[in-house]
Amino acid sequence: MKGKAKTKEAAMLEPVTVSTQIKNIGLVERRRQQLISAATKIFIEKGYHQTSIRDIAKATSFSMGNLYDYIRTKEDILYLVHQDMIHTIYSALFEIQGDEFEIRSGDLATIIRTALGKTSDFQEEIILLYRESGSLSKEMLQSILELETRYITMFKRLLDEANKKGLTRIEDTYFFANLVVYLFSFLSLRSWSLKNYPRKQAVDLLMGYIQSLLISGKENSPREKASIKRASPSKARTAL
Repeated sequence: MKGKAKTKEAAMLEPVTVSTQIKNIGLVERRRQQLISAATKIFIEKGYHQTSIRDIAKATSFSMGNLYDYIRTKEDILYLVHQDMIHTIYSALFEIQGDEFEIRSGDLATIIRTALGKTSDFQEEIILLYRESGSLSKEMLQSILELETRYITMFKRLLDEANKKGLTRIEDTYFFANLVVYLFSFLSLRSWSLKNYPRKQAVDLLMGYIQSLLISGKENSPREKASIKRASPSKARTAL
């Protein structure tokens, strides 16, 4: 399992490039950001399939002809929205500056709690990511998943550092990083079912469960626990 995880981390692909007719890179970035901002709001409100290119053009200063200078299809816009939201959400959760892919060292529990507390700021965006990702082509979806994997791997390095310092003893830090990152979206995705839980209470409960996993990992790894469990019957027979 570990070997597979390492291979998966190493096999990073180049992100999909959305073509443009404009040569000025700075202009493309500024205009696409306007496009992304408007499209995100409309996709959240109406859904991707119910939104037309004309809807997006109306919400911006783009004419229909001008809009196609910056993208080719509506799917290009959805891809750019996904890409932007993943950068924005993870950068905010982990307080990452610019294009860095590194979490600054600190108390692991504090970093996780801070990230959990901030997820409410992105509830609609998180739901949109999960709801509309299936509308992307296989190539674009793979590119988005690779981008998220970079952030997961970044969190894995933080767990590796905690292991080295003896603060935790997590047997498979890549697996655990995936679990915790998924739990960041849990409160948003289950908000309909957890609506009777005040936000702070929900964060405290979830953090408590994560903390217990960190502590149990420090005491005994899953492999050690399985070994102990297997050994127990033989010990009992010897005692008899």
